[in-house]
Amino acid sequence: MVKRKRRGQLAKTVRNLCSGTLLEPVNKPEFKKGLRKIIDEYPSSLVNIGRAIQSWAVEYLRDKIKIEETWRLVDEVEPRIRQKFEKSVKQFFGTD
Repeated sequence: MVKRKRRGQLAKTVRNLCSGTLLEPVNKPEFKKGLRKIIDEYPSSLVNIGRAIQSWAVEYLRDKIKIEETWRLVDEVEPRIRQKFEKSVKQFFGTD
């Protein structure tokens, strides 16, 4: 039996939102509403929200086009999530 990586409550909330609204059929308004609620609940965790979205997208979508569509939806709600996530990736890999 493969052990799943333990995740915090924020990551679980984001994964449940994404799985419930972005897998077929896609429910864009419900995703946006849910994401806004998560942002309101965790306002200082935008980079962690971005990490959870990217992790979910890579694991479940596995298609660059669908991943980009997911990020476009995120940008419509709060573009700082993507900006902060991309900045953290650049800092981590030293390409800043």
